[in-house]
Amino acid sequence: MLSSQKIILSLGLLGLGVCTWFGFRPSLPQAEWLTVEAQRTVTIGQPLVLRVTTNATTPAGILAVDLHWSNARRESRGMLSGATSQRVNPGKTTLTYYLPVPPRKDMAYVRAIIYTGPTRRWDTRTAAATSDPIWIVSTKERSPQDDELRRLAVYDQKPSPSAIRQDSPTVQAVIAILWMVGVVRWWQRGTGFLKPGSHDPKSSTWFSDRSAALACLVAATWEALPIEERFGQWARAYAVDHGWYGDRAPYQLVLTCAIVMGAAGLSAIAWIRNRDWSHRFTWLGLGAYAGLTLASLLSLHQVDTLLAKTVLTLSALQCGQVSAAAIAIVGCSLARPATQPET
Repeated sequence: MLSSQKIILSLGLLGLGVCTWFGFRPSLPQAEWLTVEAQRTVTIGQPLVLRVTTNATTPAGILAVDLHWSNARRESRGMLSGATSQRVNPGKTTLTYYLPVPPRKDMAYVRAIIYTGPTRRWDTRTAAATSDPIWIVSTKERSPQDDELRRLAVYDQKPSPSAIRQDSPTVQAVIAILWMVGVVRWWQRGTGFLKPGSHDPKSSTWFSDRSAALACLVAATWEALPIEERFGQWARAYAVDHGWYGDRAPYQLVLTCAIVMGAAGLSAIAWIRNRDWSHRFTWLGLGAYAGLTLASLLSLHQVDTLLAKTVLTLSALQCGQVSAAAIAIVGCSLARPATQPET
């Protein structure tokens, strides 16, 4: 790579990182008109204890608390239960709510929706806030520390709660199949199966073909298995245990910028260093897929809101992932059998 290309690439990635930083800085402020404390986890059949403390900026009216639930992919499934409404006035008041957690199929998280207004009706609200999700665990997985009430981040909702991403299992399976096509295609070329006798371990295309096949396999495995769910649960528990879950937004923003820059850098370097158009398109698709998937995994609130938007009946995340896989498949279709190296 020429020095001028390195400079242009570095400046481009730096500019992209700066745009990401300012584009995804928290725009949904934490609610200042109340503070909320809750258990770290909750068990089905046991009530969720929620302690709400109002202050001088709390609007006067009826304070209502509802519990909504979602599955492991954070797809909203609507209201789960509610608590008895209580009247509040500006000033410090502490109210404790016990919200039932009845069983629901595939329930993995719950979140509190807290609002106040002249009546309990949602459409008459004067202020509303939604909490971070609370993890559903079994009785065996709970520890005594889980019953302690801890500060729970809540965000102002103006005018309504952010959309929750609705992912299609069918589209998820299609994405996994597309990546498996890439695995087969690149593995065949890397081992010489596309043309008997064409494979040579010393060939310059050997590592590129095999690495492309491996990267496609990682993407297919990610879509086919609940890795995102398991990793998200572990990361959330780790952050809570170490006491920085409530202040995670700055770390999420920094890592999101790093992911965007890294994915763009991977795609750009692969495009510049490869003269083979099949590799160019394949790594461009892989870079885009990695950037979207890892940014979604970090779950920065602003990124979640963007990726939850609907595009052609799909979530923006899945629309982007399908597009990335399709670009990679275009690259696979351009792949030609590896040639026998000259002797």
